[in-house]
Amino acid sequence: MKEIFEKNKNIVISVMVVFLVIGIGVLIAFSNTDNNVKPLSTYSKNNEAAPKVVVSEGNFDLGEVPYTLPTDKTITVKNEGESVLQLTDFKTSCGCTSVVLKIPGMEDSPKFEMHNNPTGYVGEIAAGKEAELDIKFDPKAHNITGKVERTVFFNTNDPNKEKITITFKADVREN
Repeated sequence: MKEIFEKNKNIVISVMVVFLVIGIGVLIAFSNTDNNVKPLSTYSKNNEAAPKVVVSEGNFDLGEVPYTLPTDKTITVKNEGESVLQLTDFKTSCGCTSVVLKIPGMEDSPKFEMHNNPTGYVGEIAAGKEAELDIKFDPKAHNITGKVERTVFFNTNDPNKEKITITFKADVREN
């Protein structure tokens, strides 16, 4: 047996390394699940106690925007329902666009972008209260000029508006 091991020592060690790497990968994959993620509350469409999301502007035009100057727009998100409104899964259509949710009395959300979407964040707006979405458009991030259209997406627990899309246009001008 010792002779067989000595002859195949490199193969045995290689197999052991492969199993070790696979085992570590499995441990990392299962340990990265976020156990603190709060599931969204669910309501039926005809539940009068459900939250009700109202977005001040679903579409807007930033007009002419200088290429060198990031432009901000604040949108109001109000909960006109009777239960807590939950907002999650923020994304943008381009890396030149980011969004931050600001709920009074709470810490601001992380910054969400096309490729930077921290998972597990749930913003909560109490019944009758509102928050602000700070949308930033930075054309210099991708050397963009001319007419563009960008989008911000997020999900809610409002059974009648589970997916929200906010679209804006801009005409980026070189100085």
